[in-house]
Amino acid sequence: MKLFGSVLLDYDAFRALASHVRIDILKKLDEQRSTVSDLSRSLVMSKSTVHKHLEKLCEVGLVNKREDERKWVYYEITGKGARILHPENVQVSVILSTIVLLVGIIFIATAVALVWMPIPTLNGEEAQFHILTVVLGAACTLSGYYMLRRCPWR
Repeated sequence: MKLFGSVLLDYDAFRALASHVRIDILKKLDEQRSTVSDLSRSLVMSKSTVHKHLEKLCEVGLVNKREDERKWVYYEITGKGARILHPENVQVSVILSTIVLLVGIIFIATAVALVWMPIPTLNGEEAQFHILTVVLGAACTLSGYYMLRRCPWR
């Protein structure tokens, strides 16, 4: 099942999200990475209960477990978990990258049209304008393509 066209939810992930406690944990981890103790204090729950829920979230790929050099174990939300909490960010990035891609195509089309139009002679400024238009078009097109390739639903 797809959620907002961006995150593939399998049966286990869907079941993990069925618990309001796990959703609360995801929201807390969206604010900042935390330890089990930090989460148990802020959610007013026992550490063992929070740890059990965190293990389930890690198992389905919504949370990552990170150990730092001082032997602390931190939990942080993954990209998949963030996209579940903030699907509007995915839509904005798709719209923005599509606009950049279209602007690049328009620049290139304009440059091609200017080159193919019968102009008797090109002086230095007109040639620079054509080159600048092609370069801007290529940059926008490549940027838009790159942004679309990095979209989270891939």
